[in-house]
Amino acid sequence: MEKLFQVLLVEDDSLHVKILLDYLKKVDLELSISVVSTKKAYLNAITKNEYDLVISDFLLTDFSGLDAFKLFRKQNDEVPFILISSYMNESEGIDAMMNGVTDFLIKDNLRKIIPAAKRELLNYVQRRTIENSLKQSKAFISSLESTMEGFAWESEAENLRLTYLSPTFTSILGYETEKIERHPDLWGDYIHPKDYYRVIEFYTAAKDNNLKEIEYRIIDAEGKIRWFRDILTFISDADNGDKVQGLMVDITEIKENEKSLNQSLNEKEQLISELHHRVKNNLAVISSMIQLQALTEQQPDVQIKLIEGVNRIKSMAIVHDIVYQKEKFDSYSIEDGIIDLVKSVIETLGNGDEFEINYSIDTQISSIQQAIPVALILTEIVSNVVKHAYADETIPKKIDISLSEEAAEITLNVRDYGKGIPEDVTESNRNTIGISIISALTTQLEGTFSFEQSEPGTRFQLSFSKSSGIDDNYAAHY
Repeated sequence: MEKLFQVLLVEDDSLHVKILLDYLKKVDLELSISVVSTKKAYLNAITKNEYDLVISDFLLTDFSGLDAFKLFRKQNDEVPFILISSYMNESEGIDAMMNGVTDFLIKDNLRKIIPAAKRELLNYVQRRTIENSLKQSKAFISSLESTMEGFAWESEAENLRLTYLSPTFTSILGYETEKIERHPDLWGDYIHPKDYYRVIEFYTAAKDNNLKEIEYRIIDAEGKIRWFRDILTFISDADNGDKVQGLMVDITEIKENEKSLNQSLNEKEQLISELHHRVKNNLAVISSMIQLQALTEQQPDVQIKLIEGVNRIKSMAIVHDIVYQKEKFDSYSIEDGIIDLVKSVIETLGNGDEFEINYSIDTQISSIQQAIPVALILTEIVSNVVKHAYADETIPKKIDISLSEEAAEITLNVRDYGKGIPEDVTESNRNTIGISIISALTTQLEGTFSFEQSEPGTRFQLSFSKSSGIDDNYAAHY
């Protein structure tokens, strides 16, 4: 709905009143017009009511249009005021406008009241809209300043010369607002020397590159270093020049907390690293002791079992390394671990034979409670393949290893192309330590496993439901 404008017409000539009302009806705006003719009625009207435009005759019965203007300005110094007269010459009209009258018209051409009234009303509304917007902005800034440590500023966009600083600037930094307003270049003296060139470059390029935010240090009046985040707004103003407005928020406490947190994280990282190295060293010592025992063992069967134990320990060490690296760098994958594990088994049991290993790893295992059993099962399977599948030296030594996921179900497949598994090796036949270990670890995973003959060779398959993430109990150790 279009705004209804309140207009006060001050005129004691009834004919001129009729003419002016007729013309004002032609103004392309919704007007509500009140008419008064005496000083008493005029004072009563401007005291009790608010108007968007006053139109007054220059010569009235008991007072003048200039008197009406001065009386009105005591009430309101913004509303437009138009004088009309048959007696004022151009010089007098200009003098009246120099004293604050918005416009003057000669009664010989009252038709001009139509564009004049519309122009003044629209200009007034525009000014009020801008003023209200500025008031709201200042109220918003004041509200922000009262709820956080910060201050507002404004500068010319072209040369970044400061034109405004909110009072909280002094209470926060200790510098006088008036001093920096008189000498805007002093602002550069307050910026921390290590941030100076970065800050100047940012503000210089901010408008053209639509940069909105920067953090930097300011040295306060007591020499203390304070961190601020400056949030920018660009204001286009064709009349007064473009402006840049900023809200400087004190983030010193946040930065100090970040520093403390980073220090704590570094200490935690060092502790994790120390724990990791100790675990690896302990596993390496155990592995070396068993290997030494294997070298001095006279019975071949016992020697082989000791070496198998070494491989199981290495499997746990490799899985531990996977989880540690994932926690630290988020880059060491289960694929890396599987490759390392298989390589270790072949180097230990393969007697220098070359194996062709084909990998297809399409998923990740992030739970330590699942990764270790899978690694140990894979160790058992690959160990058996290396030891037993290729007794015939003429058969190319080849192993396919795949790890896939479908509907949160993970499947590990290991296939060799050797002589095939004996028929009596099944899940129910647990007379070997290898099958017993695989069975126990599969139970721990709450999964299933199977062996089947392939042509040629044997296929092993393990299936289990994927865990949601790294086990909380494991994470708690750190």
